[in-house]
Amino acid sequence: MRIFDWLFKKRNADKPEMGAVRTRSQMIELEKPFLHVSTMDYGGLYSLSESKKWAVSWRDSDPAAGRGGLRESGLGEFVLADLAGDLVPAHGKMQRPNNGSVADNGSFSLEDWHFENTLSGTFSVFDNTGTPIVNKELTANILDSGISRNGKLAYCATANSKTEHSYKIFLFDLETGEELFCITPRTGGIESYAFDEDRKLLIAGVKGVGKFRYDRGGNFVDAENLDKANLNSSDYSRIIRAA
Repeated sequence: MRIFDWLFKKRNADKPEMGAVRTRSQMIELEKPFLHVSTMDYGGLYSLSESKKWAVSWRDSDPAAGRGGLRESGLGEFVLADLAGDLVPAHGKMQRPNNGSVADNGSFSLEDWHFENTLSGTFSVFDNTGTPIVNKELTANILDSGISRNGKLAYCATANSKTEHSYKIFLFDLETGEELFCITPRTGGIESYAFDEDRKLLIAGVKGVGKFRYDRGGNFVDAENLDKANLNSSDYSRIIRAA
């Protein structure tokens, strides 16, 4: 996701460029699926916090060059919007920002899908001032990611590749900035993820089967429950695999 000139060496290419805009009366407007900041001439897709007090918005394009999506250059842009205060506390750029999530404390996450057609990405989490908490460079495409309601945990999941990051789930403790685990998921057909912030659990929701937990060490604590659910499933392929 640096604001003015792109003059840094290649080794810094995946690090987001950050700035802050704290002036009031930003004129933030929400018009699904877009968020607009008129005083910045900005518009992009957005995601709301559960409290609806915060929004993170991203634009995977370089309007000046007329380029968007898959490309070789031209940084994308993102903003954090404090909707109650009509403020933009954080504003920055990265290569290809996508799939943002924001917590009720204003912490937010973004996926950088990188330039060119490479199997790679960077998962980043920031606090409500734009200060980085997590910046995880990955040698696989990012499939999904998210942040917990109160900004205590975040996860990302990767697609297949020929590297160590192939088909993995990562869980991060945002209070310490620590990567809690990187594991190959035991649950196929995952539909969604949720969090238990107090016990630092990641909960995988499997379509038509149920919800199953990974603890902070990456241990799959509901293996027996998954086996039973698969055996009782109406999906014959699941029954056969479980048997």
